[in-house]
Amino acid sequence: MIINSQIFGEVNYDLKEGVYLTKEIALNEGVVNCALYVEEDFFNDKEDLLKEAFKSLDKLEILEQSARKKLTEEKDDNEAIQTFIEFHLDELKDVLGQALSKNISPHNFLDYIELRSVNLFNDGGDGFIIQLDFQVQKELSDEILVVNFDKFEKIVSITHES
Repeated sequence: MIINSQIFGEVNYDLKEGVYLTKEIALNEGVVNCALYVEEDFFNDKEDLLKEAFKSLDKLEILEQSARKKLTEEKDDNEAIQTFIEFHLDELKDVLGQALSKNISPHNFLDYIELRSVNLFNDGGDGFIIQLDFQVQKELSDEILVVNFDKFEKIVSITHES
């Protein structure tokens, strides 16, 4: 099934294999190298849901801004965000500072994370989850700060994964 996406272009979704692709995309006045993963069998007999999911993905710039705003607002109170920041500052502060040529602190750390991948998953019902994965430079850390949106484009969770 071919889906045309404003962000990712023509995407060939295969029910048995899903989709995994990497593409440079324009995002918030810059360009990022971003992966797209869509779960296999996710949209079995649900072509309308697949189209709805890609309509939401076409709003990626808004979703990314919303995620960044929420991360900034909750950085002092959310354990996942705090753990993500503390890990990087405790384990990698000197390396990150040199790599980014910046003075990194808990106050500005989230300014240096980048969107690395976008994932679509079934929510277990008739909806979907859009997952945005943020990381510092991949060469420096494989830790991920994950922001999940529901099919109504509302943030439903923030987690830290490694």
